[in-house]
Amino acid sequence: MMSKQQYAYRVSFYLSNGKEVSGRITHHEDPETYLKAIEGLIEKEKPILIKKLGTIIQSKYITHVKIVEVIVC
Repeated sequence: MMSKQQYAYRVSFYLSNGKEVSGRITHHEDPETYLKAIEGLIEKEKPILIKKLGTIIQSKYITHVKIVEVIVC
């Protein structure tokens, strides 16, 4: 049985009130695919639940998102 590749990255959500919500997460999707999924939620103004960061973000308040892949040694 082959396991899915895991990607580690730092994701930052910048909010309209000037605050930043960020943290490091591991996910089975590459950063580009993950970003596209987030963009889809933002366009639909859906809340974004990030269990690994322990937060729910109202997407209508997100001004931009940054994802940086982390190399795990």
